[in-house]
Amino acid sequence: MTSDTAPPRIARPGVAPATSAPAPVIVPPETLTPGLARPALPLRREGPAKLTGAALYTDDLVFPGAWSGATIRSTDAHARLLGLDRDPDFPWDKVVVVTAADIPGPN
Repeated sequence: MTSDTAPPRIARPGVAPATSAPAPVIVPPETLTPGLARPALPLRREGPAKLTGAALYTDDLVFPGAWSGATIRSTDAHARLLGLDRDPDFPWDKVVVVTAADIPGPN
């Protein structure tokens, strides 16, 4: 019968073998200890609202009568817009189309 045993410890000269674990260090709360992570001050005021879902974002706000906009960009790199085709069945009286020609200054 064979048995596996741990190899014997080899004593190093000048080093006493460890007999037990070192005593724990007890640090009172609110004490800054080097090497431990702690929050960077000041704490973010909006953090709890974002974590709980109570925060309101721009998309969550509704203003009656407010305008909304969208930017339509080319799907082809370096493409030139040659014209706009507007659907005649769409009610364009409530839509404003703005092009680069409508913006003053160099484009």
